[in-house]
Amino acid sequence: MDEIEVKQQATTLEQQAQDYQIATNDDYEQGAEFLKRVKGTEKEVKSYWKPAKDAAAKAHKEICQKEKAMLSICESAEKILKGKMLSYSQKVEADRRAAEEAARKAAQEESDRLLAEAAKAEKSGDSASATVNMAMAEQMENVKPAVQVAAPKVAGVSKKKVWKCCITDSSKVPVAVCGVCIRPIDTKAVMQLHRLNPNVEIAGCEFFQTEQLAIR
Repeated sequence: MDEIEVKQQATTLEQQAQDYQIATNDDYEQGAEFLKRVKGTEKEVKSYWKPAKDAAAKAHKEICQKEKAMLSICESAEKILKGKMLSYSQKVEADRRAAEEAARKAAQEESDRLLAEAAKAEKSGDSASATVNMAMAEQMENVKPAVQVAAPKVAGVSKKKVWKCCITDSSKVPVAVCGVCIRPIDTKAVMQLHRLNPNVEIAGCEFFQTEQLAIR
């Protein structure tokens, strides 16, 4: 039986159902028998389409597996390069902080030297030099040292803080927190609680931040 025949059989049954008149017990019994034929035809329709559906499902599964395999390669490449970019970004930030500290320390040392010169000049009676050195020392304390370490900036690439959860002692994690069941330990539920209340404390859990690169 081909598709046209199966469809025609179903269409004929629909037309016959529309013509049926149930007015007597006999009509009712005949209607019941007719329904049995309808059920039989439904089985034939399902049986007819089953091979095609199975083949389509198999093809879809194979396609999804191939897609997943290819995507995993892309995800691996993304993870590798993001890690390297993030490491470089963190190194630049560390260098910037170190340069800032070095510049601050140098400015402080210069300010201390000028204060010492001012005290020496004041002691020797040179009030003018003492005043100048004091003023310069004050300026050194108020001026923020310039640092020539620039963080890399690329359009479409940004850094963001990401909270994560580390289960330090699963035996201490409660069954529920704020009415939300987190047992078996559901880190997604735990993080949902943290997003709702960043100050929430859960025994056996520690919250910490990591950085991720976002690409758009």
